[in-house]
Amino acid sequence: TAAALNVVEPYMSGLAGMGMATCHIAAEGRIRTLDFITRVPEHFPAGRFRSRQDVFRGPFAAGTPGNLAGWCELVRAHGRKTLAEVFAPAIALAGDGFPLVEFNTDGINQSARSLKDMPFFEDWNRNYTAGAGQVAQGDVLRQPALAETYAAIAADGPGHLYGGPLGRRMVAHLASLGGCLSEADLAAVRPVWLDPLEVAYRDIRMHTLPPPCEGFQYLPRPDLLARLLGDGHVATLRARVSDGKPIEGPTEQWISPVPPNPEKEHTTSLSVADAEGNVVCLTQSLGALFGSGVVIPGTGVCMNNFLYWGEVDIRGTNPLLPGGELALPTAPSIATRDGKPVLALGTPGSYGICQTQPQALVHYMDFGLGLQDAIEAPRCRLWDGAKVDAEGRIAPEVIAGLVARGHGIAAVADWTMQVGGMQAIAIDPATGAMTGAADPRRDGYVATP
Repeated sequence: TAAALNVVEPYMSGLAGMGMATCHIAAEGRIRTLDFITRVPEHFPAGRFRSRQDVFRGPFAAGTPGNLAGWCELVRAHGRKTLAEVFAPAIALAGDGFPLVEFNTDGINQSARSLKDMPFFEDWNRNYTAGAGQVAQGDVLRQPALAETYAAIAADGPGHLYGGPLGRRMVAHLASLGGCLSEADLAAVRPVWLDPLEVAYRDIRMHTLPPPCEGFQYLPRPDLLARLLGDGHVATLRARVSDGKPIEGPTEQWISPVPPNPEKEHTTSLSVADAEGNVVCLTQSLGALFGSGVVIPGTGVCMNNFLYWGEVDIRGTNPLLPGGELALPTAPSIATRDGKPVLALGTPGSYGICQTQPQALVHYMDFGLGLQDAIEAPRCRLWDGAKVDAEGRIAPEVIAGLVARGHGIAAVADWTMQVGGMQAIAIDPATGAMTGAADPRRDGYVATP
């Protein structure tokens, strides 16, 4: 599924992107997490750039590609299928093609407009529009070069990229554009298994990845929301943070994540479970729409732009330092009850992830909504300062209350992908029955064998 999404949502994620996964391993009775995020190339010219916009598109935007290594490590460590079996659906979809729907055409045409004046546009244009510069609903997108790439990976393994011909081709093309990714950077890519962070909430335990994943922000938020029982509590909190006096003691409780830029971010999330109790919640991304915009000729591979997510100021808190890792805001999660998995929940949404994912969880756990209804319920997202995106289905009196408290409410659609695109599975530990739910804000679906 992760590789097939590279084909049918090429603007959201791909083998040259990054990802993170939270897994319940039934045979071992434990949760494991896998970090396969991008790293900064060793020869990145730290201090050269003055603005993050300088590394938004193009060869210097690309960090090391981690997704392929992560997928193959998941298969190696806990899979039962061969790589040929795993990549067969992606190979077929890329070779045979598929008809484009509205979500596809919006992503491709928006990118065509933003990339058309860049020196690497023609490679991108040939790959995704057959040179036409735009696509329409119903057009069939075929990606034969990507099909050949996946067929080679199925035969040769991840070494086809990391130390192999695909990697050499990638490095050479980026170098021709002035980039700095090296074969040594690719050879150093290693997915890392980590013990999860976990917290108790109600009668469940919630699990996600530790840093550099920023999912630790997600874990305490449902409990914090549960304690906000009335305006009196809010008034006390407001007084504490606005009285002009220093705060004594831990300050993390007062911090909200600040998005680096209100531009749209593009990521995808998936949740998978089997009859034996194995569960995977995986979030993967290229960064922005089509990542860096650089397609490696003859391969169908589009590079990520995750260096845009760091800070060009080397004195910053998430600086772009050669060989460094970046803190990235994802939170693929699994909840357990008495050691058994009961919920897998993940979403895209950049710095909104740790805001919107708790909202769906609280709807499900505290307000008793069914899983699909909990995901479909209207959501909000806080941006810089007091700006809030609130879906249009939220009751007018709630909006009025937020305005009265000083929030600037942005008028957004009834359904907007700015507040995520969650995919979830609930499991009844007594019967093993599973319930899947998919977010209509993005092209999610529930499927069974």
